Amino acid sequence: MIQIPGRRAARYDKAFYDDFTASSLRSGEIVLGALLHRYAARSIIDVGCGVGAWLKAAQNLGASSLRGFDGPWVDDSQLLIEPTSFTRISFESADWPDLGKVDLAISLEVAEHLSLTQGKLLVKRLCNAAPVVLFSAAIPHQGGEGHQNEQWQSWWAEIFATQGYRPSLFLRRITWTNAEVSFWYSQNMVVYVDPARAGSLIEPDEMAQPMDVIHPDLYQIRVIKRGRHGRLRRLIDAIRMR
Repeated sequence: MIQIPGRRAARYDKAFYDDFTASSLRSGEIVLGALLHRYAARSIIDVGCGVGAWLKAAQNLGASSLRGFDGPWVDDSQLLIEPTSFTRISFESADWPDLGKVDLAISLEVAEHLSLTQGKLLVKRLCNAAPVVLFSAAIPHQGGEGHQNEQWQSWWAEIFATQGYRPSLFLRRITWTNAEVSFWYSQNMVVYVDPARAGSLIEPDEMAQPMDVIHPDLYQIRVIKRGRHGRLRRLIDAIRMR
């Protein structure tokens, strides 16, 4: 969870993280429970970790080496991981700390906040760090504060392909109808895999599945509700003009 360009750092204050943490932790327990059941990752990093809810979920599931990276807006007193496991970074800077070599790299709902160039560099850095990357980023018109690089899932898949990584969509069937997993994770998450090191995560029918999808919950929010109200307003305006 990164700071929003042009907004005060206070946007991500204690109240925000208190509200967000419980649902994020539960989503992380379900998603990582399924992933770590198939891929025994012990060392994990999370780039854009916020207060570390997903890393805490990984710890609860048995991961032993955890590192989180995020900006100066994160309050150490709210961290769910040890402060010594947290590193502050500047996302738009070319000078990043070494992410190390780990089993699994996570970056969730972060890349849409970055410039095009830094978004691509984020993918490269994640792939350099781990053979398996759990990645999600907002799709076009998903909406959110400070989004400047909303892209379809297939667009990111092409960026990962330049690093030799292939997508695996097995998490969708586990999370898609699970109300305990926040819909933006279910919609946007893709596991990217280095076939030479973790090819077992790629299923035979992966390419038969659609890459670009919209979750029903987002459809309800963005299309049906807002669209209906928009049509109603236009109808009222038309009546008033008669």
